[in-house]
Amino acid sequence: AIALSRTNLPPTVHLEKIDLAKVRPARRPRFLSSPYKFTPYVDGFALAGNRKPVPLVLEFVNGSRQTYATGLGLGSHATFAFEYQLPAGVFRRLRGAAGLHADLGRRGHVRLEWRLDDKVLWQQEFGGKRLAEKFDLDVSAGGWLVLRGHALTAVALADENNLVLGEPVLERSPSAP
Repeated sequence: AIALSRTNLPPTVHLEKIDLAKVRPARRPRFLSSPYKFTPYVDGFALAGNRKPVPLVLEFVNGSRQTYATGLGLGSHATFAFEYQLPAGVFRRLRGAAGLHADLGRRGHVRLEWRLDDKVLWQQEFGGKRLAEKFDLDVSAGGWLVLRGHALTAVALADENNLVLGEPVLERSPSAP
């Protein structure tokens, strides 16, 4: 189950929404592409090629850009996954945005998907003019929530596959215990 004790939230916060970026995945890759290397994700910023922290920025198909105060910067690999175990009936929605970093990922090409157990809830291919997309998913059934990625560039560990998970929020079900 989601280990809320591993979050940075004060115990007095009413947990109607949980920032998924603050929850350590139950399973995650050991390393991803440069500049992330042996740090497969970073909380609150992305890493430029020189490992310098930069804001989490996504650009959408309509040309609008959004900078996120919370979220994760991710590298990529041929195939990688971040996995979270959700109890049934506790959370109802997962909302946020994902894609290639607006500046660092311009030459990248990846496919991202959210799965709940073996069911694909959301899948998008990013590259060219499609850099990012928002998601709003029903996760009420619980199970293994998996963010899976596939690098589609000729070199799977390419720096340009610099990904952002912007403001991923789990919303608690009103009927949760």
